[in-house]
Amino acid sequence: MIKKLFVKTYGCKVNQYNTQVILQSLHHLYDVVSVVETADIVVINACVVTEKAERECISYLRKVHKNPHTKLFITGCLGPSIQEYAVKNQIPRGTLEEIITLLQNESRFIEIPKRRPIQQLHHFGDRTRAFIKIQSGCNQFCSYCIVPYVRGPVVSRTKQDIFLEIQSLLGAGYKELVLTGTQVGLYQDPTCSSYQFYELLEDICQTFSDDLYRLRISSIGMRFVTQTFCDLIERYPILCNHLHISLQSGSNSVLQRMNRHYTIEEYYQVVTMLRSQLSDFQVSTDVIVGFPGETEEEFEDTLSWIRRIQFSKIHIFPYSARSGTSAEKLPHHIPFALKKERRDRLLAIENTIRYNIHENCIGASVKILLEGNNTGLTRNYIRVRLQDLDCAARVGHLYDVNGTKADVNFLYAKLKG
Repeated sequence: MIKKLFVKTYGCKVNQYNTQVILQSLHHLYDVVSVVETADIVVINACVVTEKAERECISYLRKVHKNPHTKLFITGCLGPSIQEYAVKNQIPRGTLEEIITLLQNESRFIEIPKRRPIQQLHHFGDRTRAFIKIQSGCNQFCSYCIVPYVRGPVVSRTKQDIFLEIQSLLGAGYKELVLTGTQVGLYQDPTCSSYQFYELLEDICQTFSDDLYRLRISSIGMRFVTQTFCDLIERYPILCNHLHISLQSGSNSVLQRMNRHYTIEEYYQVVTMLRSQLSDFQVSTDVIVGFPGETEEEFEDTLSWIRRIQFSKIHIFPYSARSGTSAEKLPHHIPFALKKERRDRLLAIENTIRYNIHENCIGASVKILLEGNNTGLTRNYIRVRLQDLDCAARVGHLYDVNGTKADVNFLYAKLKG
């Protein structure tokens, strides 16, 4: 019998990309299933970026491990708790390539030649947008972050591999591609050290502008958003007029303790540059609340700058200590109740800003790439829900719509014509 394989994915777009590599590398050996209880083999693609994420991974790991008929494998970001559990219970763990090799050997179909992990994705599951990993690893060592320790140093793919993957995904009909990585701004072609992120971005735009409708960047560090980068977005219409630029705090003293290497004023200058040069430009971000030693005044600085910048979306994270990071050793850790209270205050401001952004689109004509549940994204990453529930619109296609009403979560719209 063919063994049944289930992959559980936690965390970022890099993990989501790596899951597709696992599935497409092994589809000839396993029957991929969508229900974990039916699987013979379960792979957990783990995330430990926050304490909550690690707890969820451990909880799921223990749940699946109770089934004596299921064999477990673990990959992704492996924090100390996951490593300890895996060692104690003799659960195989490793890098993406190591796990794929183990799973090839686990297959009963010995007569089928074993293959290396695929070098290019040919599709991206049932998603309407495909992710392309251009690099992994990070050397920034923010004081709160465990990722450099569990992901390792920066490793980039060659331009050739990336271009072959783009061609493959465009051939599969994808109209929007998302460049992703742990730190995309650190991209450097391993065959040519002078070929870096800006060169890659411009070459993609020049080569594929006739076939690709949208090219999006998943997330980028503030210091990589230069005038050169801004000019590229202006020059090439396929580059989306939205960026996710992590802020983490609006207080310079907190940013210094976080080892972030910029000031809030420098961050604001970058956002101002983008919005003054590019029409309808939106910026989303991440913010950590309750960082060790964060005073009420420092938190109020964050709120003040968020009101001023007007982010379209904020991912809010109450600080969680990560073992082995320098922030863990800082004094004056904030009580959970205060972190929650600050999160709620920030969330209320974010909701007001998002509602206003959606409301400002009422009466406007926008184009969306339709996804499931009758929703889609505009070029500047506004989530739109179609009101034409019985329309003939198809997932994965582009449509012109008119905004009709708004709430915190959506701009509601109807198909034009």
